[in-house]
Order: sequence, then structure tokens, then C-alpha cells
Amino acid sequence: MKHIMISMGILSFAFTVTFLYLIYEKEEPFREDAKKYICIATEGMYYWNAIHEGIQAADEEMGSYTKWVEFERFDIDEQIRKLKQTQYLDLDGVITVGEPYSDELNQTIQDIVERGIPVALIDTDSKESNRNYYIGTDNHQAGYLAAQEIAKATDYDADVMMIVSKLTHANQNERYEGFVDGLAEYEEMNLVSVIEAEGDKLTMQEQLMEAFLEFPSVEAIFCAESSSTRRLGPFLQQLKKEDLTIIGFDNADTTLEFIKDDFYLGTIAQSSYDIGYEAVACLNRYQEGSKSQEVYTDVTCITKENVDNFLPLRKQSK
Repeated sequence: MKHIMISMGILSFAFTVTFLYLIYEKEEPFREDAKKYICIATEGMYYWNAIHEGIQAADEEMGSYTKWVEFERFDIDEQIRKLKQTQYLDLDGVITVGEPYSDELNQTIQDIVERGIPVALIDTDSKESNRNYYIGTDNHQAGYLAAQEIAKATDYDADVMMIVSKLTHANQNERYEGFVDGLAEYEEMNLVSVIEAEGDKLTMQEQLMEAFLEFPSVEAIFCAESSSTRRLGPFLQQLKKEDLTIIGFDNADTTLEFIKDDFYLGTIAQSSYDIGYEAVACLNRYQEGSKSQEVYTDVTCITKENVDNFLPLRKQSK
């Protein structure tokens, strides 16, 4: 047992040293007096890459430096481990993703705040964590907008399915509630099935097949997250189901091509670049004495009418 404890201690120390090395390994020189932040965010493409771009732009403009550190998608334990390691760092602020259903994550964030380090949450809010800022999409409004677009396209009379990652994830649940509220305004619009695909291709396909058999009257689908949006089109083409009204989420290149080809009605696009930019801006304002706040960035529905001239949702002043 003693040998096991020693081994675990060595591994823990090695992890900490490696983590600190990665944090302090500078990708480019920066002023020693620059405000130093860390962004601990889930890995991924498109949406997260644009957030990273926004952070980098804000750093360049405001003279700060933000280290980007990823954790595997949905792995809150890994996120918590990396957040706890920030206690060894000389930081002026932390950017990360909230999750109100995780008591341990909320406590970890609160511990950081109580050390006098401001925390800006992006993508998903968690007021329970006592964070200083939330910067991101109003997810309820995003779901509501999708419902309005589908209702209009189906003449306000349709059976609808919805695809989420998991309803236990706060941003997915908020989009679900907004979608339900939007459909409720029209008597003949019915949400008949909600598929929790967990971001997995095979899970989505299996549950979709079951849902189509159970609800053959379905005329429309809302995908409330990016990965299912990208995978849905090719699968429906295999099934030769090309007469559905589809609203997706985020603006991946594959998704935009489906809109151009009239296979998707549209997609709900978030201002991901602005999320990253405003997160850094909030932390800089904190240094100047600003108070806690929520900053809701814009959402828009990209359709065939505007897809050809669509640009990422970035503030023109940048």
C-alpha cells in the first residue's frame, strides 16, 4: 500500500509539473507586465476555434496574454483537475465553461473567485458558481428562434423532432426549453420526440431510425448542437429522406453547404468570435473595477437567402 501511495504521489506531482510547463510555455513573447489569463475550454472545431480567434484578437488589442488549454468534450472531471491546478499559477483571470448541474465544478470555480481571481464563463452559464461574468449565447432565445423558423416554413402545422447532446447539459436544456416555448405559440406545432445523441454518430442514427418508425408523420427536425447538425444530412441522404424541414446549429462549412443545396432550411449561428473577444474584455474591465455581469452575444438564422454573403458574427469595430 505504501508503494502505491508513493507512486500516486509521484504521478500527481508529474501531472502538476507538466501542466505548469504547458501553461508557462509561451507561444509568443509578451510583456512581463501584461495581464495573464487562462482559458480552459472543451476541445472542438468551428465554434471553439472562432472563440479562440476572438480571444487572440482581444489580447493583441488590449495587451493581455491568454493561454488556451483544452479538455476532452463532456469530461468535467478533467476540466475540474485543470482548474484546480490554477492555484499554482500567477493569473489575473480565468475563462472556462460553466455547468450548473455540477456541484464540484461550481465549488471549484467559487474557490478561484474567493482567491481574488475573476472568472468569466463562456458557452454555458452557472450563477451557482459565483462567477464574475457570463459571455455567450442566450440559449433559450436560440431555441425559440429555431422554433419560429420551423413553424413559419411548415405553415404552422407540423410534427417535429429535436436532437440534443444530452438534456442534462445546461445549454442543451435551455435550447430545448426555448424551442418548446416557441412551438407552444402555435396550436398545430407538436414536438413528438427528443433524441439525446450524446455527440455520437451511431447513437444519433440508431435513435433516429427508431423515431422515424414510431413517428412517420415527422416533417421537421431541429438539431440543437453542431456535431449532430453536420452528421444529420449525410445520414438522411442515405435514407432518401429529402423532404424534411431542418434547422441546425452553428455554421460549420458542411452545414452551410447543405443550406446552399436547399437540403437544410437553415442553421442557428452563434457569435463565437465575439464570445472569446468579450471574455477577455470583461476580465480587463474587472481590473478597472467593473462589476459582475452577463453579456449575451447575438444569434442569427442563416438561410438560403443570406448564406452566400454570410460572414462570421463579428463586431465591425474589431
